Amino acid sequence: MKPTLYGTFGYLGAGKTYFSRRFSEKEKLVHLSGDMIRTSLFKKPQYTKEENEMVFGLMDVLAADILSKGLSVIYDVCLNKKEHRERLRQIARENGASFKTVWIHTDESIALARLNDPALTSTPERQYITFMSDPLKIFDRVKNEMERPEQDVIMIEGTKGFTQQYADFLEQNT
Repeated sequence: MKPTLYGTFGYLGAGKTYFSRRFSEKEKLVHLSGDMIRTSLFKKPQYTKEENEMVFGLMDVLAADILSKGLSVIYDVCLNKKEHRERLRQIARENGASFKTVWIHTDESIALARLNDPALTSTPERQYITFMSDPLKIFDRVKNEMERPEQDVIMIEGTKGFTQQYADFLEQNT
């Protein structure tokens, strides 16, 4: 079966990592976490263009290598710009894989509330918030750069539990 490169799209706090972790376990695919890589490289991430280039560059190399071995990957970052998704589409194509965007759709107010809830930063999905220098500033910058995906999109509701998210994924992934 042809491998797939899944790229995530959604606000900070939308639930991208929540879905990606569980999805990678359920589907037995590789989870590349931008937050994990970023916090390994930078003590206080700023989510600047330069940081993004380093993080995405490393993730791109890893994704290409994994895909070339016939394994599927979920690329867990906010692919907020069309050019980022097109770059991943090209990586997938070059490695005999397909590409799909998994949009974790969550209302802005809910995503912001998650960023501000100290209880949530202790969960594995939210632990990286504590490393951000200014989560709200980063949220606004990422939000303002977002370009809605229009091609090969699977829409997942970020407020649902994983069982329902996975059912929605299966229904749309034809």
